[in-house]
Parts: sequence; structure tokens; C-alpha cells
Amino acid sequence: MTSFILEFSLDGSEPRVSRTVAIPTEASFFDLHRTIQDSMGWMDIHLHEFIVGKSRKLVGHTAIPEVEDEREVAIADYKNEPIHYNYDFGEKWEVTVTWKGESDDYIIPTLTDYQEVCPVDDCGGFEGFKKIQTILEDPKNEEYEQVKKWMDNFPPRTKEFSEFAVSTYLIAGVMRGRRCVKPDIIGEMTQMFSLPFSGELYLDIENSKVCELVDSVKKKSRFTKVTKNLLTSDPERFANFKFSFEGLDKEAEILAPVFNVKKERKIVDTKSVIDISTEDKTEWMTYSITYYIREILDNAGLYIDYGYNGFNPVELTFRQLQNDPAALEEMLEEFRDKE
Repeated sequence: MTSFILEFSLDGSEPRVSRTVAIPTEASFFDLHRTIQDSMGWMDIHLHEFIVGKSRKLVGHTAIPEVEDEREVAIADYKNEPIHYNYDFGEKWEVTVTWKGESDDYIIPTLTDYQEVCPVDDCGGFEGFKKIQTILEDPKNEEYEQVKKWMDNFPPRTKEFSEFAVSTYLIAGVMRGRRCVKPDIIGEMTQMFSLPFSGELYLDIENSKVCELVDSVKKKSRFTKVTKNLLTSDPERFANFKFSFEGLDKEAEILAPVFNVKKERKIVDTKSVIDISTEDKTEWMTYSITYYIREILDNAGLYIDYGYNGFNPVELTFRQLQNDPAALEEMLEEFRDKE
């Protein structure tokens, strides 16, 4: 079998919040943690733990004393045993994981069922989230604008978002030996893919940093003396691949129908990215960029390691700047000027 079918149900929710997900059998508990976060729409900004098996073993974040590292424990080792997931020890979100079966139909994480909207982080529990929902249902409420602006900091509470977030997470598995790229590199790559050119990128895998960015048109690069020396003495430390707007445009074409967007324009420069993301559904452009970056990393034999830094930085960067072209352009100019 290639996947386990698992159901995540949020304890105490009424109506019941649940997600059913197919997750590859080689997944670790860290992968399970990420899949729960993505499917629920949480941002992974609080500590978490798993209570696993009849012995109630603790598996989770290594910052918590006396827990086993979730990155080194396979979920297959606890097949059909009880699993409980606790997230945010302040608001105490508790999720029961139920084994529903196995399947050969899925080779990547896939959301197969979605029931009810899940509360957001730091909302004040179930009652706090109900109050937020009530305010958002009434645009005339004096708190409406403030609450709406606050909610914009969180992933969309939609089935479509959960499906996309789950399916684009690359399972790391247990001790598979793949080199990983940490989240801080993705922030720089996000900026890179917004620049109006194609080129090459060199990644320092050891430090998860962009060490050289070569613009194929302007022939401008960012390359430090330290990196030059390392590239000569330790070439295995670096990954190198080409990028272009053509790849991003292809992914945008694929995702456009999912968000009911008519994709008729080519992505050729920074302005086109800003125009499309502000005039059409902003989620579509954000997800297209995210998906393109992940695909390139995967093709290069790399995967995104969320580590313990939380939410998807690609999504966050663009959600904060997508409606402020001036701020985005300022950020891009600052990045261009780095030598």
C-alpha cells in the first residue's frame, strides 16, 4: 500500500471539524504534524506534541522535554494504534487521529474529505472564533474592518486552500537522506521569482542560503568571496538550477481553473505579477509561485523542510504584499541592490 487514510477530528468542535487525508506510508510524525496543520489551516506558530500508542508515548518537538523526535519516528510503526495531537498548549487544540484504511490510489498527500471551517490560531478558543464569524457576517459591525484585516493574516478558511496546502507538501519521511532547504531560503526565492528575468540560482545547502543569483539578461550576480572559495573547495555543498517566468506561467495556467480565474496573460515581469495578483484572485498567484518553487526544488532533489519555524513563508510574504505594489517593488529593489 502507498498511503494510509487518516481522519483528523478537532475534539470539542460543534459542528464537528474534521479532515480525511491520504498520507504516504513512509511519512514521519513530523510529516503528519505538517499535514494536520495544512489541512486545518493553522500556521504552526505554537508548540505541539503527539500522544502515541497504548503506552501513551510522547512524540513531537525536540524543544519539549522527554519527547521523542518526531522527525525520526515513522507513523507506520504505530499502525492502527491510538494517536492524539495537541497543538497550542494555551488554547489547547486537541485532534484525534483515526486510522481509516490503506490505499494505492494516492502517491502524494491528498485531502479526501473536509468538514466545517477550523478556528484560526490565537482566536480565543471555540467561543472566540464564533464571535469572529458573527462579526464577519455583518459588514456594518463596528469591529468588522478590524477583524477582517486581522483575519487576512491567516490562510483562507476554504476547502480549496486545504486541498492545495496538503497536496503540495513534500513528504520527508524518516531518514531518507534527501538534502533539505530551510524556510529562510524560500523567502529569498520568492523575491527572485518576482524579478523580471530568467537566470540561474546557486544554493548553499549547508546554510540554506541563496549564495549567487545570476540574471541571464543583465548578467548581474550576487556572489560573496566566501562563497567563491567554498564553491572551489567544497562543490558538493551547492545546488544549482535554472529558473524562468515560463515555468511560473505554466503553473499559473494549471491552477487558474481551480480558483475560477481566466488565465489569458503571460507573466513576463514584476508588473504582470502584481497586476494579476491584485486584479484577479490573489490566492491563485500566491499558490502558483509556491507550487513552482516546490516543483523546482523537488526536481533538484531537494525538499522544503519547514523545521520549527512555522507557516509557509512564500504564502506569507505575498499575502502581506500582494495588495501593496509599492511595498513589493521596494522589497524587490532592495534585493536587486545586494551585491
